Amino acid sequence: KFLVMGQKESVCSTWSSTDGLAWSAAAPTGVPFGSTLTRLQFVNGKVYLIGGGAIGVSENSGLTWSVMPITVNGVSIVLQGLAYGNGLYVVATDGGMIATSPDFVTWTVRATVTMTSEFLCSEFLNGTFVLLMDRLVLTSADGITWTQTTIGVPGDRLQSVAFDGTKYIAVG
Repeated sequence: KFLVMGQKESVCSTWSSTDGLAWSAAAPTGVPFGSTLTRLQFVNGKVYLIGGGAIGVSENSGLTWSVMPITVNGVSIVLQGLAYGNGLYVVATDGGMIATSPDFVTWTVRATVTMTSEFLCSEFLNGTFVLLMDRLVLTSADGITWTQTTIGVPGDRLQSVAFDGTKYIAVG
């Protein structure tokens, strides 16, 4: 199922499709949609709406939502990215923090990076966590130890990454 959400003047609009071609308006309940919740991600069998101090979680393809605050070391954080792999959730925050959790409740800070912009992509591909921010690519096999690489030329802004079975492809 495909799910698209948008907002205009604090009114949530949602559409769903089973084939990506024919779309119908959906009427979800409990949508935690606000000006800071900006990214829709499907992770570990659930749909997440992220980008604010809380996160929206749907277990039924976006029909009903619950709101879950995310705190690290007792402080509410603003998420910019979420990935899941090898039994571990990885989040990237607006302060440059990268944290992990086995259960989406207890979080451990693993790294902090200097923010040059927002995290634009977070994925688990080919056994590797990948985070993108401008020209910065952060990778980790375990979510704990991170490697930073800068690619492209100044002004590039990497926004998405995929793995085709033989190589990683980043676009922006």
